[in-house]
Amino acid sequence: MTTVTSTMTIPTQTIHFAAPSSSSSSSSSCHRLTLPSHGQLQAWVQRPHAITKCTIADMYAMQTLVPSEVDPESYTIRDVFLHGQWPCRMVEIVAWVAGVDYKESYMIVTLDDGDGKHVLPLILRFRELEKAEHSAHTMTHRRDPSAAAMNETETSGSKFFMPKKDRKALRKAAALEEIKYADKLSFAKHRTPTFEQVDVRVGDTVRIIGRVEEKQRKRADLCLERIRQVVVAEGLGGSLSVVDPDEQYDHAQMCAELWATTYTRHFEIPAVPLPTMPSSPVKIPDRSDSLDASSEIGDLAEDEVDFKLRDPSKLRPSQLTESTFRQYLLDYVNQELLSSLYECADLQASVSATFPEYRDLRTTRLDKGKGRSDRAFQSSTRDNLSATPAEILEGSVKREPMSLSRAKHTSSIASFTLEALLKVPHLGELARLVVDSETRREEKRRRIRLRDGQARPRDLEVERERLRRGRGAKDWKLTEEERQSKMLRLASWVIRSAAEDGQVVQVSLQDPSASDMSDDDVPVKRKRVHSYGYLPTPPELILPLVIGIVQNEQMARKKLFLKKTDPRRGHGMFLEEIVGTLQRCGTDGRWERVREWVIKDAIALGVTKGKLRQEGRGWWVVSA
Repeated sequence: MTTVTSTMTIPTQTIHFAAPSSSSSSSSSCHRLTLPSHGQLQAWVQRPHAITKCTIADMYAMQTLVPSEVDPESYTIRDVFLHGQWPCRMVEIVAWVAGVDYKESYMIVTLDDGDGKHVLPLILRFRELEKAEHSAHTMTHRRDPSAAAMNETETSGSKFFMPKKDRKALRKAAALEEIKYADKLSFAKHRTPTFEQVDVRVGDTVRIIGRVEEKQRKRADLCLERIRQVVVAEGLGGSLSVVDPDEQYDHAQMCAELWATTYTRHFEIPAVPLPTMPSSPVKIPDRSDSLDASSEIGDLAEDEVDFKLRDPSKLRPSQLTESTFRQYLLDYVNQELLSSLYECADLQASVSATFPEYRDLRTTRLDKGKGRSDRAFQSSTRDNLSATPAEILEGSVKREPMSLSRAKHTSSIASFTLEALLKVPHLGELARLVVDSETRREEKRRRIRLRDGQARPRDLEVERERLRRGRGAKDWKLTEEERQSKMLRLASWVIRSAAEDGQVVQVSLQDPSASDMSDDDVPVKRKRVHSYGYLPTPPELILPLVIGIVQNEQMARKKLFLKKTDPRRGHGMFLEEIVGTLQRCGTDGRWERVREWVIKDAIALGVTKGKLRQEGRGWWVVSA
C-alpha cells in the first residue's frame, strides 16, 4: 500500500450542500451552493469517472463540502471536496521527484510540478511480502507425540511389553519434537516482516492517483489547524507509476482544458451506463473475407489497447538485465505473430504449412464403421509432405495424397530467427544496452576482487589478453565484434529459457529452392538446407491444434462402447489428455515442454469463440 501525505495548512472555507436561503446570512468563511444530496455525492465520488485531473496547487485550493445541518467547525468527516464546481475525492497528479528518503518500511518522496509555490511530500509505504500470522491449520494438524509413540509401539511387535529403554527413547523423541514445534511457532509469531522496496529516484516523473483527506491537529502553540493529505492505496483505487517526462506537459494542458470546459460548469451527476458484453466478437474490417465462417481461427478479434513498454533508452541501469530483455522480446514476437494471424488470407493453410501436425489433424478422418481404438492422434511426416502415417485404426479410410498446390504452399506466418530479432531497432538497442551494462558490472566486480586479494585466474587472464591485443589493462569496453557476439548469446539464452518454459516453440525453415525439386530427385532432396526459427505460443495459435485433437478424439469416442465404470463416460476430453496428446505431437518434439496453462488459455478462447463446449469435466468441439 502506498500513502501520500502533505503538511500544508488548509484554509477554513467550507461550502454547504443545501441551496442558499434569502433569510440566512453567510459568513466570510462559509457560503452555500446548490448541489445534489450528501448521499448522492458520496456515491458519485466513488466512481472512476470522478477522478479529477489537477495540479498540486489545485489540490491545496479545493474547498471542503459540509452538510448544511451541521456546524462546519465541528464536522470532522471531510471526504468530499469541490474543485471549481466539480465534487471529487480522488485526484490525479503528474509531477517530478525532487527528493527521496528511504526508511525501513517506507520512503519519503517529495513531488514538485514546477509551479514555484507548492511541493507535495509523500510517504510511500512498501508492500509487505509475507505476513507473520499464526496458522490455526498448523495447530490442528501438528503431530501428536503420544499418538506417534503409540503407533510406533503397535508396529514394533511388542504392544503390551515395551522395554524400559524403548519407552525412554520414545519420550525423549516426543519431547524434542515439542521443543522444535514451539521454536517454529515462536519464530512465526515474532518474525520481522519484510517489505518490497519501490525503485523511485530523483528526477523521475511519476503519476499518482489518490484520495484527498483533511484532518485537524494541534500546533506547538496549542492552536488547531487543518492539514490536507493525499492517500494512495492499492485497495482504494490508487496507484503510483513512473511515466515519460513529456506527460507532465500533457497533464498540465489537460488540466487547463478541463477547468475551462468541465470543472467551472454547473455540476449534475451524469448517468453512467452499465457495461454490456457484445453478443458476438467484433470482426476486423480490413481482414480478408476468404475465410470460412466455421474456421476455428477465422473469428479472431483484435485486442483493445496494447500495453506499450518503456523506451529502452529511458530504462534505469538496474533494469538493464537479461530478464528485461526477455520481457521485451516475448512482447514483440507475440504482437507480431498476432498481427500476422489477423492479416493472413488463408490462416488454415499457413498454420498447416508451419505445423505439419495441424495438417495431419485436418486430413485424418475416421470412417463410419465399427473400428475401435484409444489412439486418435498420429505422428506427423515433416519431410515427406505427401506421405501418410501408418494406419492403426481398424476399418479406417486411407487418406488421399495432398494436392501439389497445397504441398507447395508456403506459410505467411513468419517465424523469428535470432539474427532477425536483433535487427529490430528497439530490441537491438536494448540488447546493446544490456550487454554493455553487464560488462560494466562484471568489470567492477573483477576490480573489487583484485583490490581485496580474491582474484580468480580468469581475472588475471583478462588483463593479459587485453595487453596481448594492444589495449590497456583497464580498457574494459567491448569492440563491436565482441558486442555483437554477446548480443547473439543473450538472444539465444532468452529463446532457450522461454522454450524451456513452453512459451516458444521451434519450427523448421527449409531452403525455398527445395520446393521446386521433383520427388524423384531423392538424393538432392536429402541435401536440403534446414534452419530454424521460433514462434511464441499464444492461445490464438494453439487453439487450432487443440480443436483438431479434441475433434479426432470425439470421432474416435463414437466408435467405442464405454462401460459404466469407465472414467471417460459422460465427459469430454480431459485437459490432461489434451496436454499429453499435444506433447507427443509431431516427430521433432517441439511440443514436449508445452505447459498446462497454455492449453487452458486456448480452451478458454475456444469456449469464448463458441468453438468448444464443456461436457462434464472435459470438452468437445461444437458441431456446426
